[in-house]
Amino acid sequence: MRGFGFRDQALLGSLGVRPEPSALTFSTSSIVYVPNPNISGNTRPLQFNASGGAMNTGTSPNQRNFIYKDLTCNDVSVVWVPLGQSLSAAVNYSNSSAGLSNTSQKAQRFDYYFNTSTSSAAGPPVVYTWTNRFDLYFGAFYLDGPFSFCGVANAVNLVNAMSTGTAQFSGTDGIWLNRNVLSSGTYNIVFGASGKTGTLQYNAATDVEVTGNQISNGTITININP
Repeated sequence: MRGFGFRDQALLGSLGVRPEPSALTFSTSSIVYVPNPNISGNTRPLQFNASGGAMNTGTSPNQRNFIYKDLTCNDVSVVWVPLGQSLSAAVNYSNSSAGLSNTSQKAQRFDYYFNTSTSSAAGPPVVYTWTNRFDLYFGAFYLDGPFSFCGVANAVNLVNAMSTGTAQFSGTDGIWLNRNVLSSGTYNIVFGASGKTGTLQYNAATDVEVTGNQISNGTITININP
């Protein structure tokens, strides 16, 4: 019995049935955060140490976090919906202090710990790099849309934290006070009851100008196996 191929997808399209996508990309230009452990010590959405040191002691609320707001998909028929996540931030998040009350905001929270950096450059600017030295967590979500892997019954959860990926802190250079970037490893995921599998990767960045202005952005890429 032959598999499902490109001709089959074309036939479905001609019949008015949308073929399943092999990949979806979600993006945002707005990243906020819950300032843990306190707002004076955690001043930017994506924050790595200016000294290259670790931040891996204890558990919540000491872990860092960043929250993608208003995620938009390259396929406008698909909407990101968070499930049971703690997304509130009294200072930085314009929603209920009890959590995210309006899923139309299409947000997603990530939490992370990191060990000491793996390399450094004295600069200027000073640069610290972390390679496979941090644990990354993300809350459950589902995709609302017309495909077989969409819907609340097909929620995606993280099974284990990962220590793969890269991150970097860069110190003062020109108009930048500091720059913080993170690229995750590849997560294997399952879309709930559908049994469909795929992968998830994401990146995020927060740049702080010498004026104090912050610029944050990020993307999430989901690949869906046929």
